[in-house]
Amino acid sequence: MDVLNNSIKLAPQILVVEDNEMVRDVIENLLRDERYFVLTSDNGVSALTELEENDVDLIVCDVMMPEMDGYQLQKTLNGSKKHAKIPFVFLTALASDSDKQKGVESGADAYLTKPFSPEELISVIKGKLARAENLDSYYLEQQERFSSQVIKQISHEFRTPLVAISTGSEFLLKEQESLSKDKLSMLLNTIWRGGQRIQKLVNNFVVLQRIQSGLAEKNFQKNAQEFDLLAFLNEYVEKKRFDFAETDFKFSFTSTAEQRVKVNLSRKQLEIILDSLVDNAMKFSPDDRRVDIAMEERGERVAIDIRDHGNGFHAKDMVRLTTTFHQEDRHVHEQQGGGLGLTIVKALTKINDGRIKMSNARDGGGVVRLLFPVVD
Repeated sequence: MDVLNNSIKLAPQILVVEDNEMVRDVIENLLRDERYFVLTSDNGVSALTELEENDVDLIVCDVMMPEMDGYQLQKTLNGSKKHAKIPFVFLTALASDSDKQKGVESGADAYLTKPFSPEELISVIKGKLARAENLDSYYLEQQERFSSQVIKQISHEFRTPLVAISTGSEFLLKEQESLSKDKLSMLLNTIWRGGQRIQKLVNNFVVLQRIQSGLAEKNFQKNAQEFDLLAFLNEYVEKKRFDFAETDFKFSFTSTAEQRVKVNLSRKQLEIILDSLVDNAMKFSPDDRRVDIAMEERGERVAIDIRDHGNGFHAKDMVRLTTTFHQEDRHVHEQQGGGLGLTIVKALTKINDGRIKMSNARDGGGVVRLLFPVVD
């Protein structure tokens, strides 16, 4: 049944927004003759209602209409994740270059001046629908590729800690009465580290799913707030020092700011970003076990630098480092975590209106720089 349903392709559904009843009827009949499904509205307000109740593949819209004109409708749709990608064709009696330019700048996919021929309208519609279908196919292929990678990565990344937990637990159960205190401690530590690794992998996959579903952006819009970044980073570094007090890892923090630096960010998402970058820096600093965090005011933006003390980044790989599942020098570094860390960092940084840059320090090590807007 699923195969049969997938083989049935429904005709595209087109919304015609036109306040002139005669013109609207002509376009509707023309499109129905081409075997398209057609919905109609007489202004932008009613069009929004139709869009909430129906899935639409393309919009044909007049510019001059009462209540909400075409430009206002297009602007409203551009701000909607659900509707922003719908192809938009403007119809207008305004023929000046400035009017056409306004239509193009509004984000419309095409701009037809009345009177237009039926052949011209159908040609434009077919072209825009074909392009949209090609894009949908591309994104579907990308999604299928991602899903395949997820399955492979789960199989590979989860197997190692699961084997450690399973083998260690089995040995512990069989030999518990004869184990020395040191051997018992070693086995328990192995099992604990395996559990921690799995927990981190699961958390990364959950965060990535939230990013791809759009939930992370909604959470940012809901939870973003103004706060003092200097105080936040001081507290963050102190927490890291406490968490790793029993190890020989050192965390330093320096800042050029002498007073409050206000930002408007999601505190939770910023913490996820920093945790991922700090974890990555720790993995790349196996010998000089130190991570340096610095904050610097740079005009309208503030920079946060996270520096490791390893071999630094290869220039040719600085872009690839943020590709999902890519793990740099895996044969050299035991990079645990599914290779998702920097992908998550890049996405969450963008959601928080930030930028990310990667470079090598002159005296060794790699530096990841985050840039966020400063609130006046």
